[in-house]
Amino acid sequence: MLTSLAVPRAMRWARDQRGLATACSVVLLVGYAGLFAEPRWVLLWTVVLGLGGGACLVLALAFISLRAQDAASVGGLSAMAQSVGYLLAAVGPVVFGLLHSLSSGRAPLLLMVVVAATQTVAALVAGRGMVAPAWRPGPELAAPAAEHSAPTGR
Repeated sequence: MLTSLAVPRAMRWARDQRGLATACSVVLLVGYAGLFAEPRWVLLWTVVLGLGGGACLVLALAFISLRAQDAASVGGLSAMAQSVGYLLAAVGPVVFGLLHSLSSGRAPLLLMVVVAATQTVAALVAGRGMVAPAWRPGPELAAPAAEHSAPTGR
């Protein structure tokens, strides 16, 4: 909860979110790597993962509104992101259970280390403070002009 409250304040100061997104992703990576390398310290790694996960959740929700051009784009981007998220959430337990059954039990944790490392790299790109301009139809796609319309009544 601490990082969930701190991230919005930190976002106000930054011109882009690369550093913040990368730092939050590194916290997750450290938590998963620590849990993989030193499982006896599970309480510590659980706290680290909670801090990183809370911060990354706030960033993910903020990125939806920060990266969209207008309200309609926010709705579309949010629907897409949540659809992909729920799909992964539905498939995740089956994949992790299968990996756990087929391996010594550590493969799911190794997969999370790889995913966290990938997220850390992706944070460098996703955190850029850029929004593409809204698409507007050009003159070639606008309604046909009067001279191009069919003749009337001659």
